[in-house]
Amino acid sequence: MSSLPQEIRIALPSYISLAKHSVPSTSAVRHVVCPITRLQVIKSMKFRGKIFFERYEDGPSRDRARPLQNLRQKLIDQSSPRSTRGRSRSEYHVEGQLMMISVLVVDWSAANDRGPKPKADAIWTCLVSPEGEETLYHRNRQSAERWITTAIADEIAQGRRVLAGFDFPFATPYGFAHNLTGSDDPRDLWDWFAVKVSDSPSSNNRFDLAAAINSRFPGIGPFWGNPLVREIPHLPRRGTARDFRWVPERRFVETRATGTFDCWQLSGAGSVGSQMFLGMPVLARLRRHFDAACWPWDRDLASLTLMEVWPSLIAIQVRAATSPSDIRDAVQVRVLARKIASMSPAQLQRVLDVTPTPEGWIFGVDREIELSDSSIGTVVDGQMK
Repeated sequence: MSSLPQEIRIALPSYISLAKHSVPSTSAVRHVVCPITRLQVIKSMKFRGKIFFERYEDGPSRDRARPLQNLRQKLIDQSSPRSTRGRSRSEYHVEGQLMMISVLVVDWSAANDRGPKPKADAIWTCLVSPEGEETLYHRNRQSAERWITTAIADEIAQGRRVLAGFDFPFATPYGFAHNLTGSDDPRDLWDWFAVKVSDSPSSNNRFDLAAAINSRFPGIGPFWGNPLVREIPHLPRRGTARDFRWVPERRFVETRATGTFDCWQLSGAGSVGSQMFLGMPVLARLRRHFDAACWPWDRDLASLTLMEVWPSLIAIQVRAATSPSDIRDAVQVRVLARKIASMSPAQLQRVLDVTPTPEGWIFGVDREIELSDSSIGTVVDGQMK
């Protein structure tokens, strides 16, 4: 394989931007240079006066490459704006700028410190990068945030951009954020929670804060789920005790994803509201620290791009990959991170290409076929196999 070319060159229209901010180009065309690894068998063809090489993802174990049928159309498709917002496990040189992608998936938790032994219903992370993958247990939110911040900084220092997915709501049903903050921008809601939330490994104020929010509205609600011994005025123990509900009660994306829970529940199975209360402050700090892009509201990738994920979208694949001795939380972040990292540029673009609204979106909803089509894979020597 030593005689094979080291890279291919794909022509892209000059208006395509892979950076956070567009860089004006005086040329009609700029080029993306993609590496060809030792695990890829290639064939070439001449197109628009340049030599292109077809990537063969199955590796050298087979003695023939895929036919070059429709390669011309593939190259045209790869040169369209639909395939340029993100590219996993690849290097880009755009007018001298290097871009590589790492994927981080975080299974968040509102529980207090869970102790040193890895267990379910805790925080788990999986980072898939060109160097390999790492799945970790974190005993509390504070240690998890420190590790996440350091890991992202390390990836950026290596010249990579990070797609970071967290499994709690990034936004609330339409109108609620504006009522609370005076702004429809969910990122202002993140900042609001960052100021209001007090959190430590052993305690936090999320139930009292929810009660204070409820007191702004007539009646009882919309938040519910007080699990404490003491009564908390304005925060009922059961959802049926509410006589005030926010309308709409669910985000539109949640109506498209069967099995999701709304953000108003703070205790019990499916209490994503508590995860939201204690997760949004972390998003706010990461956004400020790294000047992060926030999908789907920011349309271009930054050094760090934050996005909402829901591992249950790939529940079938998670079940298939889980053995009796496995902790499901660990398996699902690993499977989802591998799924995203193994997506082709066109697949990733189709998943990211949604119309942003103040309610946000969940990565992969209404694009489940793209998640099922991408290989789970494992990472060996920095390559997805």
